Amino acid sequence: MGGKHKRKLGGEVKKPNNTDDVEMLYEKKARIVEEDEKQAKALLPIKLHDGTFVPQFMELADDDAGMEWDEEQEVEESTNVYEEKPKMKFPKSVAEIVRRRKEIIAEKKAVMAGLAAKILESPETSLKQLKDLRLMVEDHDSPECCATIRKLAVASTTRVFIDIIPDFRIRERTEAENQVKLTKEVKQRVDYDEGLLRHYQAFLKSLEKLIRHRNKSGETRMLSIAAQKSLGAVAIKSISELYTATSHFNFHNNIAVLLINCAHSDHDLEVRQLCCNAIRELFRKDKKGLPTLETVKNIAKICKDSPIHKTGPEFLDALLSLRINRVDYSMLPHPKNKEERRKIKDEKKRLSKRDRKKRKKQEALKNELKEVAASEDLDERTKFHTETISQLFWIYFRILKMKAGNAKHLLASVLRGLSDFAHLINIEFFSDLLKVLQELVSSANLSTKESLHCISAAFKILSGQGEVLNIDPVEFYNLTHKLLYDITVVTQTRECEEDVKILIDCLEVMMNKRRKQITLTCLCAFVKRLVATSLQLNSTKAALILLGEARKLMTISSKSDSLFHTESQDIGTYHEEENDPQHSGSTSAVLWDLHLLRRHYVPAINQSAKRFLAEGKRKIINE
Repeated sequence: MGGKHKRKLGGEVKKPNNTDDVEMLYEKKARIVEEDEKQAKALLPIKLHDGTFVPQFMELADDDAGMEWDEEQEVEESTNVYEEKPKMKFPKSVAEIVRRRKEIIAEKKAVMAGLAAKILESPETSLKQLKDLRLMVEDHDSPECCATIRKLAVASTTRVFIDIIPDFRIRERTEAENQVKLTKEVKQRVDYDEGLLRHYQAFLKSLEKLIRHRNKSGETRMLSIAAQKSLGAVAIKSISELYTATSHFNFHNNIAVLLINCAHSDHDLEVRQLCCNAIRELFRKDKKGLPTLETVKNIAKICKDSPIHKTGPEFLDALLSLRINRVDYSMLPHPKNKEERRKIKDEKKRLSKRDRKKRKKQEALKNELKEVAASEDLDERTKFHTETISQLFWIYFRILKMKAGNAKHLLASVLRGLSDFAHLINIEFFSDLLKVLQELVSSANLSTKESLHCISAAFKILSGQGEVLNIDPVEFYNLTHKLLYDITVVTQTRECEEDVKILIDCLEVMMNKRRKQITLTCLCAFVKRLVATSLQLNSTKAALILLGEARKLMTISSKSDSLFHTESQDIGTYHEEENDPQHSGSTSAVLWDLHLLRRHYVPAINQSAKRFLAEGKRKIINE
C-alpha cells in the first residue's frame, strides 16, 4: 500500500530452504491489516529471481469491509422475518367460505374462458393452452371448490375438442414417412395433428378415470362420495357428447366401449338412459355405417360376456333406432370349402411374379383411394349394414333360445325388434325362427303386447321372401282373434293405445296384404269383433282406430255386406266366444253394436258409428 504507513507484514522474511514451508507461513498469517482506520487484505506474494518473496496487499473499501457483517445481519433479519411470517388464515364463518369459494370459481372461469378463446382463435398455435385447459380437469389446488372447477373444466374441454377436431381421421405416420424431410408448413401441420391426438387421448383417459372412480370412495381426500358421483356423471355426459359428435375421428371405438359399459352396467337409471339416448342419436345420424357396426358389435359382446339378468330392456330398446333398409348377405365373407380354396390357389399359381406384384399394388392403391374419397361408398355402407343386421339377429336369437326365466324381461324388446327388422332376416333362418315364434305363441306365457309383437314378426316374415315357405299361419290368426278381446282388459289409456297400434299393424299384414288367402268367414269374424271391441274400450282414440279398421276391412270383399242384413241370422248361429274365426259362424252375425255406438256419450265415436251405418244402408239399397 502507498504512503509512509506501508510496511511489511511480519517483518523481514529470511530465505527458507523449502518453498512450501514459506507458502504455508504466509497462509497462516493474517490477511487483513488495519492501518489508520483502513483495512488491507494480503494476497499471494510474488517470487523474485533471487528467491525472495515480495508481499502483496489489496486495500479494502469501507463498504467491502462491512460486507461480512451485513451478510450476517441480512441472514439474521431474514430469519426473523421468516419467524414472524403470519400463518395461513382460514375462514372463520360460513359467509367467508362462500365468498372465498365464489372468488376462486370466478377466477377459474375467467382462466378457462381465456384459454378456450385463444384455442378456438388459432388451434394450430395453441397446443400449450390446450394442455393447460386439459390439466385443469385434474385440479386439486382449491379444496373449497375442487369438484366444481373440475366439472367446469370437463365441460369446457369437451366443447373445445368438439369444435377443433377435424372432419377426417388422422392417420398414424409410418417409420418410412417419419424419415422423410418435410417442409416447414407440412411439419407444423404434422406436429399439430400429433399433438392434438396426444392431448385428446390424455383427456379421454382422464374421463375414464373419473367414471371408474364414480362409485368408489376414497379417490382423494378432497372429494366426498357425492362429489365423486356428480363429477363422474358430468364425465359420462361428456363421453356421450363426444360419442355422437366425433364418430368419424380417432378413438371412437374406445369411447363406444366406455359408453356401452355405462349403458349396460351403471346403477343409476338416469345415466343408463342418457347413454342409450346417445346410442340412438348415433344410429339416426350415422351415414357411413362403420360407427353403427362397431357399436352393435360391442353390444353383442357385452350381452355375451355378462349375465343376461343384468341386461335391462332399455339397453336393447336402443337397437330399435337402427336405420337400415338394405342388406346384401352375399357381401359377407363365408367359409370356403376345399374346392374353392383349391381354385384360388391354382389361380394364384397361374399368375407370374410380376402380375402378383401388380395386383398387390392395385389393391393397396384402391384401399388408399377409399380412405381419401369424400363421397360415400354405397357398397361399403351396404356391407356394414349387413354385418350390423347379422350381429343384431345374433343377439335376438340368443335371447330367444334361453328357456330360463332370466330373459323374460327382455322378450318384449326382442319381439319388437324382430317385428321391425323381420324383412331383413336371412332366408336361411326363416324356418327356425317361425318355429320358435310358434312355440312362444303356444306357450301362452306372453303378455298382450309381447304376443302382438310375436304375431307381427311372423307375418312380416311370411309376407316377404317367406312366401315361398309352406307354413300355415292359422295359429297366429286364432291368437290375433283372441287378443281383440284381451285388449279390453287393459285399463291404462296410453298402454291400450300402443297395443291397438301394434294390432292394426298386424291386421294390415294379415288381412290386406294377404287378402287372397283370407276366407269370407275369417273376414267377417274380424270385422264383427273389431266393432264389438271398440264398444268396450276406455280410450276414445283406440275406439276410433278400431272402427276405422273395421270399415277398411269391409272393402276387401263386397260379400261382407251381409253383416248389415238381419236376414243373415236365419242361416246359422254366430258364436261370439269362439276364438277360431273359421268356426265362429261369423257369416250369420249382424253389426248390432253400431246402434249402441251411435248413442255413445263421446261425439266423435257416435258420429263415426252413424257414418258406418249410413254406408251400410247405401250398400243395401244399391243391391
